[in-house]
This record gives sequence, structure tokens and C-alpha cells, in this order.
Amino acid sequence: MPITPLHTVVAYLLSKWQRKLSLPALIVGSMAPDLEVPFIWFVTGGSYSRLVLHSLLGAAVLGTLIAVLLTVFAYPIVISSVFRIDKEKVKEKCIFPECLRLAALLEAYLTF
Repeated sequence: MPITPLHTVVAYLLSKWQRKLSLPALIVGSMAPDLEVPFIWFVTGGSYSRLVLHSLLGAAVLGTLIAVLLTVFAYPIVISSVFRIDKEKVKEKCIFPECLRLAALLEAYLTF
């Protein structure tokens, strides 16, 4: 999908279909593969746009790791500051259960 913010639609639908999956993990996991695009574009001068995180192995290993770390550490800070929500309430949704890793992995595979 060429427009990264539209990945959130897929994340939302998955969270409604399977209530056990974490919506924050799905949202971050859907955008994690596209984190490499600006970095690679800057380093290569625009000759490459997708490499490691847009492969099956990269999405499964690095994409999931990045998504879990961002969901646990960065997501509560960003969401609480942007939407003026209590950070502790957001952190409750971003705990580190097995379903968070599953949600991040699933979303990374679906949107790479």
C-alpha cells in the first residue's frame, strides 16, 4: 500500500474482527515496514526505496521487533501528547503480552 497512514484501516478492521489483538500493536506494526523508506532514500539518494523490512524475513524479524519496541515505549508518549489522553491509560493498552507480538507480526506481513 503506497500511502502508509491508510494502513490503519486494515489494523482497525483486524482489531474488530479479532478482539484479542492489540489495536496499538496493529497500528504500529502496519507502519513499521515503511520506516526504512525515508532512511534508505536519504542514504542512497533515492535509487532504492524498499529493502529489508519489505521482505518476508525482514518483516517477520526486524519489523516485529521494531513494532513491539515502538508500541511499548513510543506509542504511549506520542498518543498521550497528541490527543491529550492520560499516558497511564494508553500504557495499559500497550503491555507486552503474546497477542501484542502476534498483532505486530500479522500486520507487518499484511502490509509489507
